[in-house]
Amino acid sequence: PREFGHYGCCTGDTWASELGVLQKSSPRLITTCRKVPHGTNGGVSLYGTGASVMGGAFIGFTYFLMLYFSLPDEDLQFVVIGVGIFAGFIGSVIDSFLGATLEYSGYCTRQENC
Repeated sequence: PREFGHYGCCTGDTWASELGVLQKSSPRLITTCRKVPHGTNGGVSLYGTGASVMGGAFIGFTYFLMLYFSLPDEDLQFVVIGVGIFAGFIGSVIDSFLGATLEYSGYCTRQENC
């Protein structure tokens, strides 16, 4: 269902943002592949990408378990795990691309009204 894909995208993107900064090497901007500082909008890293896949897999596996325990006589739907992985990955890629192209990445030099 739609909600399943939504949660996969959101979880993948959140895990990528929160865990991707743990990588010691600098992330790369998704649009140009240039190195950028940690926390830059549109920056991607191997840790972040892996975390997005794991976040999507977590949602997929959770949904799979929900189906298994609520409909035990039905055929097992292993495909939902793959859909969760795909949703997590695509969600973080779309967010990174939008961050690199549409979000403001400046620094305020004034102390008031920033």
